[in-house]
Amino acid sequence: MAVQVDDLIATCKVLADVRVDRVTDRSAILAKIRSEANTNYAAELFCEPFMRMLFLPVEASFELVPMSEEEAAEREMRSRRIHASRDTLGKDSAWTSSTNTVFDGTYRRILGAARSQAKKEGA
Repeated sequence: MAVQVDDLIATCKVLADVRVDRVTDRSAILAKIRSEANTNYAAELFCEPFMRMLFLPVEASFELVPMSEEEAAEREMRSRRIHASRDTLGKDSAWTSSTNTVFDGTYRRILGAARSQAKKEGA
């Protein structure tokens, strides 16, 4: 699958527009991407992502501090719970890379649950 940079830029613009316009119909979004990016690949690439890009500033405006023992214990417990639940959370979303590394949607599902909970608490 070869996606041209221009197609990716067009797709990003479409995604930005549909977010502003609050378009939620997936098929309409895909059709708009296919039309404006003039490709089928960009739509699939952006609508089912397993990759995110993070842009960081050159100069960090934060200071690293050691973690307290209590916070370290809480993080370790959370990590163990996630690991124990991985088969359930990653179900139906596992895939293997060309280097035989297994990936799944565990953290996407956790993020979705957290967002859903935040909406309920905010409403």
